[in-house]
Amino acid sequence: MSYLDEQQRPHFDDAVRALAHRVHERDKQPPEDRADPNAWAIEFMTSLLGHHWRRTVPDKPAPARRTAPPDYSRAQQLRQEAEQIRDRNKQRWEQEHGST
Repeated sequence: MSYLDEQQRPHFDDAVRALAHRVHERDKQPPEDRADPNAWAIEFMTSLLGHHWRRTVPDKPAPARRTAPPDYSRAQQLRQEAEQIRDRNKQRWEQEHGST
């Protein structure tokens, strides 16, 4: 889980171990003796909060990257070349088939 920094990692690992231990202990009990899952989850979360576990607020998103406006000079050049080719072809066609 690479999204954890060096300071968060040990606390995260401790929380995982604590939860795994509680799940293991709960699973050892007969089904009829197990606590209600919601109450059990609330107890665990309360324990985490009691040990100063806090949800970290995500960093602000990076501002939108500003890029230079697109350069349309190449597109304009290609358009001009295409128009020249079109005009040459039109002239050839008119020479071969006569003007209409």
